Amino acid sequence: MNLRIKNKTYYKLLSLLPLKYVNDEIKQIQNLKLIKNLIRFKANYKLNISNSKFKKESLKLVSNNYIYSFSISEDNFICAVTNGTKLDLYCINPSSKQGYKKIILSIESTHNMKSVDFCFSNNYGFDYVFATGNQNKEVVIYGFNYTNIQLNTLQKLVRIEDHTSAINKVCFSKTNNYIASCGDDYMAYVYEIKLNEDKSGNIKVDKVIGVKDTYYITCICFSSDNKYFATGGYDKKAIIYSLHKEKLGQVLYSFELVKPVSCIAFSNTSNLFVVGINNGELHIYNFATRVNSNQELTQYKHEFEENKDNFKNIVITISSAGLTDLCFSQTNKVLAIGDINGKISFITFDLTTPIIFGKELINSFKQSTSSISKVLFTPYYNVFATGGYDKTVHIYY
Repeated sequence: MNLRIKNKTYYKLLSLLPLKYVNDEIKQIQNLKLIKNLIRFKANYKLNISNSKFKKESLKLVSNNYIYSFSISEDNFICAVTNGTKLDLYCINPSSKQGYKKIILSIESTHNMKSVDFCFSNNYGFDYVFATGNQNKEVVIYGFNYTNIQLNTLQKLVRIEDHTSAINKVCFSKTNNYIASCGDDYMAYVYEIKLNEDKSGNIKVDKVIGVKDTYYITCICFSSDNKYFATGGYDKKAIIYSLHKEKLGQVLYSFELVKPVSCIAFSNTSNLFVVGINNGELHIYNFATRVNSNQELTQYKHEFEENKDNFKNIVITISSAGLTDLCFSQTNKVLAIGDINGKISFITFDLTTPIIFGKELINSFKQSTSSISKVLFTPYYNVFATGGYDKTVHIYY
């Protein structure tokens, strides 16, 4: 096997290969030293949350203020942490010459940055692209390269100023060609990201749709196939909208809840939609329909329009306090949930049964006595991380 590894494609290729096979062929892979470090690093990423005792955290990033949000790059090299008016970029790769656990870059703002998200693509001319949303009604997209991480090399690629009030969340789509934001102006926007036609290396965004709710919108997310996006907020509703060109912005579902919606998520196959609300309840909506009896959930159809009256809803009380964030593991087998009291819970799913899918609480532990602001599974290497009002990002390998 002859692999020519360039730029950021190396970890994508490695993630598709069995670890043993990669080790057998290691001598034929270019960038040998870097690849060896990554494979050794990957070998340690054996997160097993089904154990009765949760694995000890491997890394702490301690801030001097509350953690409002954080995000980890696709290759697990960089962690962006917002702690008020400051955003810090940490190097979290032990093999890096930049320094392990060191702040390599900081951005100061005059307003709180409440949300940050990495774009998992290097098609926009930079090694890393991320976006922030702040209380000054701005979404800002930045880009930088890993080899020369300095303040003067961080570029502001796009500034979006459509919101008229504080922004609560920004997120990229799984395919990285869309970005969405929502805020206290009752609005949610979706934009398409494009390269400038002049090939200047910069990007531009075109507004795809803006939708208005009746109260603050606190959360927004995309389905994995980019066919839908969803919002939730203080009006006690979770709404799924269409991104199909023919039905753009059409409301497909509007779920009425008993308390304000604090967090939402699609599974990575888009057939599960989960909603967390402020009384500790988790609502799980299952849209899967069986194609044939031998196929697993990942192979089921999930056309929401076709199953409009054929979904199952399970309600689980996870906590006595409000839920704050949700995240599916890459395999969809596990859902992580954070709450206001600092507890992390994990739900497992039976992927072979779409109608009676699992709702077993396999683990929970007290992260801190402070609210959890974000829980995160990274797409590669099984890294799990949390952050919150204990002023710390906890990373588990």
